[in-house]
Parts: sequence; structure tokens; C-alpha cells
Amino acid sequence: MNIIGSLSVRQIHWTIDVKAAILFGLFFLLFLTLGVWQLDRAADKRAISQQKLQYAQFEPIDLLSLKHTPAEFQSVSLKGEFDIHNIWFLKNQIIKGEYGYDLLIPFNTVQGETLLVNLGWVDGTSSRPPEINHNQLMHLLDMPSIFGNARKPMDLPFVENIFQNVGNDSILEITPESFPYSGMESSWYLQISPDHPAALRTHWQDKSIKASKHIGYAIQWFAMAITLAFAFLLTNSDLAQRWQRGNNK
Repeated sequence: MNIIGSLSVRQIHWTIDVKAAILFGLFFLLFLTLGVWQLDRAADKRAISQQKLQYAQFEPIDLLSLKHTPAEFQSVSLKGEFDIHNIWFLKNQIIKGEYGYDLLIPFNTVQGETLLVNLGWVDGTSSRPPEINHNQLMHLLDMPSIFGNARKPMDLPFVENIFQNVGNDSILEITPESFPYSGMESSWYLQISPDHPAALRTHWQDKSIKASKHIGYAIQWFAMAITLAFAFLLTNSDLAQRWQRGNNK
């Protein structure tokens, strides 16, 4: 070990191992950073919850054009027709232990614009999406309007080659600008309302966004940082020996 000597600060004698000190510093900063990150996530969840409560009080806004981008979680309605010949599945949607997919389908508005719509959950396996054909979606053509909540795609630049040729195409994340569909709106998509007749098993309204969970995680990370600091103090000073001598008197 590389020892840099013995220092006396307020009668506490330190014997510091440089390598251990560097390792301690790295992990201590990591735990503090993760704790602060969880606090930031808690603040984000509070803001999202407030947005959802705010827009839940209003009737859907009838959009005449997709050029007027709604706010996140804003309730909107559109007139047009589903394109049942183009469907995709969003992977890894697990509800109460059941593996499944969200069914995604374009909606062509009367203005000639296209918006991606999430109709909700269907069961499936991790190796293959559900087998849904166009005939099973014919009833959607009798629905000339749609309403739900506006959602913005997640910014995940590391998600590449999201389409997989396994039966019907399945994707890892909703990024409309990457879809092989001409002119699809890319800045937002629609989560269908559970009250709409085209809705499948919607699960987004059941996901309670609790900031307290992230605060709990933050406390755990800060507690680990404090524990690490205490362990470093005991192993690099004579405090443990002095405490033991005091108990033996």
C-alpha cells in the first residue's frame, strides 16, 4: 500500500492510503450525484402530475391542424380516418406480470396530415408480436374521430435500428420521425382516451407518478455516501482504536 504518512488533526491520527482515498472519492461523488439525480426526477414527476391534473379538468380541444402542437398531456380531438394497413407494436409493455405490446396505428386527418396513435395494450410474447390482420381492424374505419392525450416522444438518441423484421414490425420506443411512413407528425403522438370506442387495454391512466419513490431512492444514495464516509474515517484513522480503548477502561 502507498502510505503518505501520519497527520494529527484535533488529536485524531490519520494514516491515509492514497489508492483507497481516490476510490473513496470516486464512489462518494457517484453516490451524491445519483442522489441529486433522483431528487431531480422527483421534481419532474411532481411537474408531470400537476400537468396531468391541470388538463384532466378540460374537454378535448378540437385540433384543426397538427401544426398547432398541443402541450404534453393536453386532451385533444381530431377528425379523419385510421390507416389500418400500417401498424406497429411497442415492445416490453408489461402489465401486472403479463408481457405485451402497445398497438400503434396512423390516423389521417381530414386536412391530409398524419398522427401516430397508441391504441393500447395487447398480449404477446417477448420473441414475437401479436398476429393482428387488417380484417381485425376494419371496425376502426367506422370511427371518423379520435380523442386522447398528446404525448411527446422520449429523446433516446442511443436507440438505433428500432425496427425489427419479426412478423409485424416491433419497435423499442416511439420515435415517429423514424417510422417508414410519409409525412407523419414527429413532434408528438396521441395516447387514445380509455373512453374512446377504439381503445384497447389502456394502461397509462393506471400508472401513478409518485415523486416519493424517487425521494426514497435519493435518501438511499445519500445514506450510502454517509456510510462510505464513515467507513473511510474508521479505516484511515485511529478513531476505532480509541473508541475500543475507551470501552475497555
